[in-house]
Parts: sequence; C-alpha cells; structure tokens
Amino acid sequence: MEPRLPEAPRFTHRPDRKGGKILAVVLSTVGWFVLSLGLLVWYFFASFCLDNETCQEVDDGGRRTQIVFIVVLSTLAVLVLLPFVLGMLKTGLVYAVIAVAFVVCLSRLDFAREIAGEILHDDPPTYELDPNQCIPRSGGDSECPGG
Repeated sequence: MEPRLPEAPRFTHRPDRKGGKILAVVLSTVGWFVLSLGLLVWYFFASFCLDNETCQEVDDGGRRTQIVFIVVLSTLAVLVLLPFVLGMLKTGLVYAVIAVAFVVCLSRLDFAREIAGEILHDDPPTYELDPNQCIPRSGGDSECPGG
C-alpha cells in the first residue's frame, strides 16, 4: 500500500467582505476631519497677533489662507472619489452631495470668494503704447495718417 497524501482543501467562494471597505471610508472621513481641524488650528495660531507690529510681521498676503483652502478642498475631492473606487456607489453619491453642498455653502461666504478670486486672478498683460504709434486695422484703409 502506498501512503496517500491528504487532499488539499478546496477553496470555496468567500462572500464579499465589505468590512474593510467601510473601515477605509470611515477612517478616511475621520482623517479628513482631523486634517481640516488641524489646518484651521495651525492657521489660527500662525496668524495670531496682539499688536500692530506683530500683525505686520505675521501677514503673508493671504498665502496661508490659500494653502488651507486648497489642501482642504483637494483632500475633500479625494475623499469623495474613494467610495467610487471601492465600488460603494451609494456612499459615493452621498459623499458627492455633501461635498457639493459644502462647496456651495463655502462659496456664499465673502472671504471664500475673495480667496478664490486671489487664487484664480490672472493679471492682464502690461505693455506701453506710444500715443503717436499707428496701429493698422484690418479691412478698408489701413494706412496711417501722416505717411
């Protein structure tokens, strides 16, 4: 008689475990809240001043505010995409609706509009024109007066 090797266990189809996905979304959400709160506390303490001289030294032209808004909104965008990537469509839709509502409420605030205007502001090109310079126009007579 030949010794028989034990049969390898057969793998059966395991049910889909959503626990890891839910945990990832919950931990990411908590992480976003902690990050946002931490940035706001950092912004407050970095901008804190008691007298005029200190305020002038601390003033950075609004760059800290822009950094806080850009980081919070970009991480919010990643947080909204996470449930879609994990295949949790209903959760993703809820997060997307909450994010849109957050951005709409934020856009209603004056200081947020000012920050967005500063971030998206595009200075027009500056060039000097000589008042005696002739600028030819298309169509019709394009000669300059005086030769």
